[in-house]
Amino acid sequence: IEGQKGYGCSNWKNGCKFVIWKNDKFLASMKKKPTKTMVKSLLKNGVAQVKGLTSKNGNKFDANLRYVKNPDNEYFSWKMEFS
Repeated sequence: IEGQKGYGCSNWKNGCKFVIWKNDKFLASMKKKPTKTMVKSLLKNGVAQVKGLTSKNGNKFDANLRYVKNPDNEYFSWKMEFS
């Protein structure tokens, strides 16, 4: 579901911890914000192709992003892949 501050699990009342914050620090560090299209792709395919990310030195690049559950806890984190 989309909320004011992020995209989360509709089962959050029962303890589902899945959430992608609209002000996500990982994406913000590359001058991006999550979009509905990105979230839909992550949920449907497990991966989202993101274009126009910006590196720390200002270079533009594209990458595939995954949002995976940490094996140690209930939370999720980003994984970046390059083709």
